[in-house]
Amino acid sequence: MSIREPTAERAALLMEKYGSPLYVYDAERVRSAYWDFTAAFAYSPAEFHYAIVCNKNRHLVRLLHALGAGVHANTPGDAFAALKAGVPPNRILYSGTNLDAADLEFLLGPPHPAQPGLDRSAPGLRRAQPGRGGGPAHPGG
Repeated sequence: MSIREPTAERAALLMEKYGSPLYVYDAERVRSAYWDFTAAFAYSPAEFHYAIVCNKNRHLVRLLHALGAGVHANTPGDAFAALKAGVPPNRILYSGTNLDAADLEFLLGPPHPAQPGLDRSAPGLRRAQPGRGGGPAHPGG
């Protein structure tokens, strides 16, 4: 499958149709870059996690997850965006810092559509207590 090169004419047509600002991603280029990147690591097993803080576009996140990537989340909002994009909790690596009790309750509260409900038994996870922040959390696996 050939990758279409961007042109000023194509950009103008897309902006006319969808408005501006407009971000356009080429799925074939994303796939190719992902495969090239993962092939650069000769050892196995290896896991790759997309840093969702860079771009929360749900279509891009879904594509990377379909290719085999997990998601690395730094904030409760990052974890929420990953879940909304269809990434299951066991494929989200959470490593936020400076979490307060409300953040931990959001991340660890009872699962429902508005909350990730990450695995409370995750290694390294601890409850926020006065003078002590929460540790990194990996939601399962």
